[in-house]
Amino acid sequence: MRAVLVLASISACAALVVPAAAAPNPTRVTMITDSVATALLWDKGLLQDFAVGLDVQVYAFGCRKLVVAGCPEATGVNPPSVLDVIRQLGTELGPIVVIDVGYNDTADTYSAGLDEVMQALLANGVQRVVWVTLEEREPVWLEINDEIRSAPARWPQLVVADWGPTTTGKPWFTDTAHLNHDGGVALGQFLRPIVLAQLQLIKDTTPPDLRLPESVHARTTNPHGRVLSFYPVALDAVDGAVPVICTPASPHRYPIGETTVTCTATDKAGNLAFGSFEVYVTKTRLAHR
Repeated sequence: MRAVLVLASISACAALVVPAAAAPNPTRVTMITDSVATALLWDKGLLQDFAVGLDVQVYAFGCRKLVVAGCPEATGVNPPSVLDVIRQLGTELGPIVVIDVGYNDTADTYSAGLDEVMQALLANGVQRVVWVTLEEREPVWLEINDEIRSAPARWPQLVVADWGPTTTGKPWFTDTAHLNHDGGVALGQFLRPIVLAQLQLIKDTTPPDLRLPESVHARTTNPHGRVLSFYPVALDAVDGAVPVICTPASPHRYPIGETTVTCTATDKAGNLAFGSFEVYVTKTRLAHR
């Protein structure tokens, strides 16, 4: 598999696909941001460096808010909220999500919005959330950062990426919040080890993909049936190929008529896949010469 970066453009939400470094079984990481973290997108190399060994998709839109539509652009488009993106992607979010949104929200509603977003993320199978604090040049952003830092007490699945203090005195900005190229480099380098640390906390909850025939039809002249062998395959996203156990085991002499074969495959995390198929053996007469 290869890591893929899906970039939603700031103005039009058009999707682009950019190949990143390949990995055997890359973990999906979804990043939802407003215009500030789009510094990672202007230079594809920055995002590729951030995404090495991961399957990263980034959804960026200027003036995005947590749970309500953002401020309208000149085109009249209201940026979709973080909650909108979560509802759109559902289980395609993957196990790790990075949130970098808040510059357009108010401090008095941020905590409630954060809780609503967390509820939606967990309902869609997200296991770990990296929440980025804001740059601290405005009093309201300081207040919002306090709300973000207090969130892990309510949500143990959330880890704070405390970006705000890291930026103090740095020449990384084009204005009070937006990053220049050096700021984009710094943000990627800051976030990557925090995201990678979450990989160790993800639990494998997906069973192997058990691939069985729909049914098997065979003929025999032997009244005792026919010996057949099957080699089912089970592929797990984490463990790769895993053993398959079938009953009856292979090879087996199948009697005339219908026999149900049941198969199971279990990955190292204990996730079980189950399936079955029918074997039909038909008796044919010997040809007379």
